[in-house]
Amino acid sequence: MKTETTEENEDKYEILLSHYVNNLESYKTLSNEELDEADIVTKETLDAMYGDYDFYKYEDYVNLLDKSLIENLYLYSEQEVLELRSIPENIKMIVLNFPKLIRIGYEFLYRCSGLTEIILNGLSGLSGVTSIGDSFLLGCRGLIDIDLSGLSGVTAIGYEFLYRCSGLTEIILNGLSGLSGVTTIGDGFLSGCNELTRIDLSGLITIGDFFLYRCGGLVAVDLVRMIGLTSIGNSFLAECIGLVEIDLSGLTGLITIGDSFLSGCCGLTGINLNGLTGLISIGNHFLAECIGLVEIDLSGLTSIGNNYLFGCSALVEIDLSGLIGLVTIDNQFLVGCSRLFEIDLSGLFGLTSIGDAFLTECSRLIEVDLSRMTGLTSIGDAFLSECSRLIGIDLSELSGVTSIECCFLYGCSRLIEVDLSGMTGLTSIGNHFLYRCDDLDDIDLSELTGLVTIGNYFLLGCGELVSIDLSRMTRLTSIGNYFLLGCGGLVDIDLSRMTRFRHLFQFRFRHLFQFRFRHLFQFRFRHLFQFRFRHLVYNVTDIKKMVCFINIQNIYIYIYI
Repeated sequence: MKTETTEENEDKYEILLSHYVNNLESYKTLSNEELDEADIVTKETLDAMYGDYDFYKYEDYVNLLDKSLIENLYLYSEQEVLELRSIPENIKMIVLNFPKLIRIGYEFLYRCSGLTEIILNGLSGLSGVTSIGDSFLLGCRGLIDIDLSGLSGVTAIGYEFLYRCSGLTEIILNGLSGLSGVTTIGDGFLSGCNELTRIDLSGLITIGDFFLYRCGGLVAVDLVRMIGLTSIGNSFLAECIGLVEIDLSGLTGLITIGDSFLSGCCGLTGINLNGLTGLISIGNHFLAECIGLVEIDLSGLTSIGNNYLFGCSALVEIDLSGLIGLVTIDNQFLVGCSRLFEIDLSGLFGLTSIGDAFLTECSRLIEVDLSRMTGLTSIGDAFLSECSRLIGIDLSELSGVTSIECCFLYGCSRLIEVDLSGMTGLTSIGNHFLYRCDDLDDIDLSELTGLVTIGNYFLLGCGELVSIDLSRMTRLTSIGNYFLLGCGGLVDIDLSRMTRFRHLFQFRFRHLFQFRFRHLFQFRFRHLFQFRFRHLVYNVTDIKKMVCFINIQNIYIYIYI
């Protein structure tokens, strides 16, 4: 404890008395009689409250050469703007009394790693502050609890307010309720506070990025009373591995949610989204890799971002029937949901586009009905690929779809039924169409009359396929490499009406020896007048042994190589 002159001592007690009165008024917990008696508080009372603190005016403290022996610090200043960057690690407790302070600058108590408590409403002396800069208490890893109720005048908080305060266990006494005037909170507000177990966010209007990112000890978050909240930034609760459930039903005013909202919350088992009636958009990775999630109701959403439920491996069933306003599904929706066996898509009649990897690697999914998706115009890559137990899919009502992209139903080895009969608007099929659908023995492509191009690896490895009729594809002009490669059981191919096939040389016949032609007795080219043999000869130069039998209007040609 430092020694003080008589004049300094009198100034000190006047300041302490003023602070004490402010404390009584801000707490509102004492009786009116006690409030009335505040003006006759004795020096002994003040000594009992603040006697363990070294009292300094801020201006004197910053010029102090040796601060190493001070552990409990009481700071006072009448300045309007302050930046504290000279608080040493040995400070354990601090009281701040800055009655005229308007703005707190950057790194106010930056890396005060020894600080354990800001006590006795220690921030009540900051009641005039309207804005707090970045990194207010960044890296104060010894801080155990904090009461922010004294910051009633603050409207804006900068980045990383309590970032990596790894010892913080709770924000007590409705600690954020004092921030009722705050309209903007910067990114990383409590990011990395991995010992934090509970928090009340009532009253907030906007939440920035990484607000509670990697708060691994957090088990509960109360969002029910956040009726004024309109926007949540990226990674709000991402990687909060201890979080078990969360209720979003009170967020009736919420309009937008950023990326990775609950991404990586592997302990999460339930979530209530029913109150999100005003929500317009959800960013990417919303619930990605929430491996403990077993059910979810998505009713009311109008758009779904990338990786929305990516890797939710415990999810068993999902009902999307309530998504009557949904227009778009972005990439990797429900990818890797390996236990999902049932999905209801009946309400998606307003859907216009599906992104890449829709339901990819859902290995227990048996059947999918897309017949209600009458407004669909676009399907992305890897649609339902690697769904190894899928046996049937109905695409008969998708007349508005003009193209099928790469890896459509790729690797669906047990697929036996695909209904494409209504896809009359289809003009192109990408690479790896129905690639290695091992059990597929029949497919009807007769209604695909507008098809112009077929990509590489068309039906490659469909060893059970017996026949295929492409005769009605009169507009087809291009077929990619490895067409029907590995279809060892194929008996009948009908190309008889493909009169516009001017570019058949795009077949790479140097690999034709992998076709098994011994049962192919009905290969029909009757009207294929523009077969360019010079390219055929060019492309078979690497084949060691092949016998090709071709019947063109009863003219038999044998080629031995």
